[in-house]
Amino acid sequence: AYANSPSALVPASFITLLMGAIFAYYFLLMGRICKMTYTTTYREAWDITMGKKGSSLVVLTTVMMAGLGNLAYSMILADTSRSLIMAAGIGITRTGSLLLVTVFALLPLCLAKNLSVLAPFSLVGMGAMVFTLIAMGIRCFDGSYDSTKSGKFLKDIPDDLKPSFGELGAVGALSPNALLLVCMTFQAFFAHYNAPRYYMELKDNTVQRFSKVVGTSFGISATFYVLMTVFGFLTFGSYSDGFILNNYSTNDPLASISRAAIFVAILFTFPLPFIGVRDGILDILMVPPAQQTPTFINILTVVILATFTVMALHFHDLGMVNAVGGGSLGTLVVFVFPALMFRGYVKNLGHDASQFQKRESAFSLGLMCLGIVMGSIGVWVAVSGP
Repeated sequence: AYANSPSALVPASFITLLMGAIFAYYFLLMGRICKMTYTTTYREAWDITMGKKGSSLVVLTTVMMAGLGNLAYSMILADTSRSLIMAAGIGITRTGSLLLVTVFALLPLCLAKNLSVLAPFSLVGMGAMVFTLIAMGIRCFDGSYDSTKSGKFLKDIPDDLKPSFGELGAVGALSPNALLLVCMTFQAFFAHYNAPRYYMELKDNTVQRFSKVVGTSFGISATFYVLMTVFGFLTFGSYSDGFILNNYSTNDPLASISRAAIFVAILFTFPLPFIGVRDGILDILMVPPAQQTPTFINILTVVILATFTVMALHFHDLGMVNAVGGGSLGTLVVFVFPALMFRGYVKNLGHDASQFQKRESAFSLGLMCLGIVMGSIGVWVAVSGP
């Protein structure tokens, strides 16, 4: 954390809202690029505006970014499953709980041939997040974790997860450490690889209508993130964990319900980006369709899932993973590639390009440079920090 006083929430909220607006702009830009180039995928848009050169790098980067999401999911499942099992009075390690979930739940789901049955669980995920936000709000104000009120759940949590506050507040945002928060938002708002699909599947898809949908969606998401940040930080201060539910007692019923809901939601959401990663790897390796037999696909599935599991067992700091991955891969997918594509489109127009398009191209490139600087410093701080 770059600060330990509640006043730090002011710049933190501003940063979150600002990044939400920037990410919304680039998401909208990707939809506009696809409309202008008559393309339907991120890679097609790159090929039309920039040529085939670099196309494989684009695919590799987006696959790795999706894989980062699966890694984060595995880490969350490891923590939530262990907490839930321990809440039932059964002792188990984080490694043991993740292996159980991976072998008996994730593997069968990832091997499934029809994933359409998982679609309803997206609503479960939304419900889980709303309930978690409400639960965090209740615990923020009822004093259950307040050391000055002898909070009833304080005795259940380790010292490095108990509330900790100091005097460093809003001024802490001037520290390079604040860019860790910026990099975390890269992962929080990331959906840009699917922007073309969202635009194409939008009913009566016009740029104006897409703009309203994007603005509303990112606005709601940013507000949600701000509220969750406020409730979590006001409760635990600088000792807020990268996965905030780790701070709450396993004996806290509201936290246990939140963990269970998020566990179910992530469990059934996991295969969706996973299939994207698997298909992307097949694309990068240029495996002919004739060789993509069920046996080959199943073996590849096991190898990829095992890789995510081993990495999740090694990494424990979800915030660090999101900061490093978001600051590096997220910068490319969100800031760099869309800006270069738009510049390529405007350049290809030649004299037909309007002054507004030329100015916007310069603006998006400038914003891209800012994103690269923020992401690079954020990754450096995350890696070199204590």
